[in-house]
Amino acid sequence: QLPMVLEISVVSARHLPKMDTFGTIDAFVTLQLGDNKYETSIKKGSYSPDWNEIFHCSSSPAALILELFDWNRATKNEKVGGHVISLADVSEIMSQAVGWERTFLFNLKSEGDALIIGHDKLHSELTIKMRIIGSASTGGGSPGPSSMGSRASSVLPALPRRRIGVYIDSVEIPVSTTCYVKSSLGNSSVKSPQLTGNKPVFDFHFSMEVLPGVSQLILRLKRPKSLTISADIGSVIVPLPETTSYFETSTTTVLKAPELQCVQFMDKDGKSLEGHTIRFQLVCVYAPERSTQLSLLAGTWNVGNARPEGDLASWLDPHKDTFKPDLIMVGLQESTFESPDCEKEMIAQIRAAIESLEDAYVLVCAQSLGQMRAMVWARLWVRAGIGSCESSSEATGVGHVMSNKGGIAIALEVWDTTIVFVSAHLAAHQDQTHRRNED
Repeated sequence: QLPMVLEISVVSARHLPKMDTFGTIDAFVTLQLGDNKYETSIKKGSYSPDWNEIFHCSSSPAALILELFDWNRATKNEKVGGHVISLADVSEIMSQAVGWERTFLFNLKSEGDALIIGHDKLHSELTIKMRIIGSASTGGGSPGPSSMGSRASSVLPALPRRRIGVYIDSVEIPVSTTCYVKSSLGNSSVKSPQLTGNKPVFDFHFSMEVLPGVSQLILRLKRPKSLTISADIGSVIVPLPETTSYFETSTTTVLKAPELQCVQFMDKDGKSLEGHTIRFQLVCVYAPERSTQLSLLAGTWNVGNARPEGDLASWLDPHKDTFKPDLIMVGLQESTFESPDCEKEMIAQIRAAIESLEDAYVLVCAQSLGQMRAMVWARLWVRAGIGSCESSSEATGVGHVMSNKGGIAIALEVWDTTIVFVSAHLAAHQDQTHRRNED
């Protein structure tokens, strides 16, 4: 059987690091699939280059090696980072029917598997598209680049896209130490914050796309690297569920919220580690149809620098049985009161109100600017579909420095849709319309 022709489109990169002393970065990408080796054009002076360049590969399945470099005129080109799609995953992709296509977003990593941090302190990303366009005998095209035109495939993907949403609650170990949890899914991994103690509570959420051929999540408990102590403490292998964790009703998508699991860590020989446990929750969902609707609830409140009293659930669930939001955005202004940690207390009060609702929600993002707060909560099945989340703020007070006025933005990528929430607190009074518009 002749090998299928795999079309690989190098789409773009985002959040690249500063590589040049007197400039930014001159980026290009190399691809290697078996004996096929390709290289994109060089995009000079951009932290967010767009290529949209297509390459055709007709070799037998092999690991796909993607590497991003900084071009230098007088010295050797410098590797920024890369990503490898395993042989098993490429084999699964190349076994799909003609017309199969998928977009992938990868975090760039160093040789030591560390995430590359961009100039804006965000993780560097590379986006590619893959498509099966036929066998080598059907005119799939000779290997090489071409310009990327707009195409609409009439063939649905043979494999439905899946994502997992994971909540790392806490870890219990016999002796107090500094540790973190590294979660690996195929070639992708996510690290929790580092905490110290024998019962650290991480309260850490993340989501990842499940590539073809990946069937398990590995949770590794690790210490910071040391010359005298092994970094690895133990690991847990979690098989991915074969079915989704939500079901359809006539009006909405309702989550079957899985219980928190408490699992014992294993050592490198597969033996149970006494007294070493992790509490976590895992949701696995398929990509919804593009016509699927998300319901949103956005609430804004100037609390007048006073501690809110009473139960806030009636504010966040005003319609009860007739409306169940998938995403809840809360914006607060003048949210400072006499407390050494009023920001955390305010989030905790909102959390208590949301947790009293019937559905399970998790905090996706929270951002503060002076006396302003903004936070977004999502139902678990929606959280699993959030690929990235960014937040930003802008002060518009005196001299555009004071943060008594300003705005906060939170942007989410929910599957293939970007949603941006903005909460603002601008100049007051009827005679300040011009100032508000400027801000």
